Amino acid sequence: LQEAEARQLQTELALLRSQLRPHFLFNTLNGIYALALDHSPLLPDVVLKLSDLLRYTLTEGERARVPLADEVRFLRNYVALERLRLDGEPDLRLEIAGEPDGHEAAPMLLAPLVENAFKHGDLGARPGTFIHIGLTIAPDRWHLSVTNSCSGPRNEGSGLGLTNLRRRLALLHPGSHRLE
Repeated sequence: LQEAEARQLQTELALLRSQLRPHFLFNTLNGIYALALDHSPLLPDVVLKLSDLLRYTLTEGERARVPLADEVRFLRNYVALERLRLDGEPDLRLEIAGEPDGHEAAPMLLAPLVENAFKHGDLGARPGTFIHIGLTIAPDRWHLSVTNSCSGPRNEGSGLGLTNLRRRLALLHPGSHRLE
């Protein structure tokens, strides 16, 4: 019975991971499409960064755990990709406090929250908009905070990314996580 439950858990996690990659890819391709329409000179750099991000999702996405330092690198690259496609000097912050070495995480666990900040944020649309991302790493836990100046209505938990994240957290860290 335990072996069957373990197989079921692995099957469900594999399904959730397979849903994550297309979600990430579609969000990013929409941004690249907008650059292509504008004939932006940033397009080659954005495509190169996307290539690096996809390489990570394909090579590390099947693993059960990856070094937290790899997840941090992915977040930095993703934010850099988004920064490239934004005009001007957006109020965009990514701050990492603490040392990720020695910590592990499920691959692409943090990405949906950062993606949603850009997808549902108004960065650059009007004065005073922002996205602030902070990751604090302590010896026994870590905390990710993502805030933005989203002005539209909130549909808590209605998107695939957050639904997927909630389920992954419940399976991977039952009773030892909090998502607000």
